[in-house]
Amino acid sequence: MYKKNGKKKYIPGHPRPKATQHQIDESGPAIVITKPDREYPIYVYIDGSCRVHLDNKPGTCAYVIVSRDNVVHSKAFRYEHTTNNRMEMEALYQGLKYVSNNISKTIKVIVYTDSTYVREGLLKWVKTWKANDWKTSQWTDVLNKDKWIK
Repeated sequence: MYKKNGKKKYIPGHPRPKATQHQIDESGPAIVITKPDREYPIYVYIDGSCRVHLDNKPGTCAYVIVSRDNVVHSKAFRYEHTTNNRMEMEALYQGLKYVSNNISKTIKVIVYTDSTYVREGLLKWVKTWKANDWKTSQWTDVLNKDKWIK
């Protein structure tokens, strides 16, 4: 739920989770990124897409930042010659960068994503990739390494 023009709006398919402190919630689409320094968290909703069947493979991504039922900031981006996964990751990066630069570096951030790639990458794969010098379990280079390192 967020407020826009003084009216409460609900984001379909994204129920607001109850705030939990100092843990990663792996039960739903939310990913807790950092520990809180205040009672209420920041919610970052991300999405990305790409039209791979077109020659220039245009992609778009966007994020919406919500705090205390209010939209704090939102932004969309467009890129050429990209993929859907790169757009999902770019939305995450840009949203977290905005929170870090303009809100707080130590606030609890809950990310909502429909991307299994981003969710599993953050919660399961990235630690192993880092330890293996950015190689997969088959010892091939990790796709989108530049985005994961950001």
